[in-house]
Amino acid sequence: MTSLESYLRHTMEPVHPRREFIQGLRGRLISPVNPQIANRNVVRVDSHGERGIVSVGLILAGVLGSVIILITGIIATRSLMDIIKLNRQHSYHAGSKVARSHSASLIKSASVDN
Repeated sequence: MTSLESYLRHTMEPVHPRREFIQGLRGRLISPVNPQIANRNVVRVDSHGERGIVSVGLILAGVLGSVIILITGIIATRSLMDIIKLNRQHSYHAGSKVARSHSASLIKSASVDN
């Protein structure tokens, strides 16, 4: 890095900025922004009315989405409970048929032995 600095120092001539440029730059850096310059260069957008409409719209969309998710969850839970209920009823009826056939076979075998 030092060799590059020495090379540039020997090959290039130093340039001294104008006094007005230095004073203007110093003034802009030290002092707060000049209101006349700030008003001229800044673009202001007033959107208070639109911001309120957008906020209400976002809130309504959030509430509607939450309600849809809640209703979907309730329907899914009810469907799952119905499936579990039908599965238990099916296994109960299937178990009672097996029990009946088993008792019928016991009765038949007992009557044959007599």
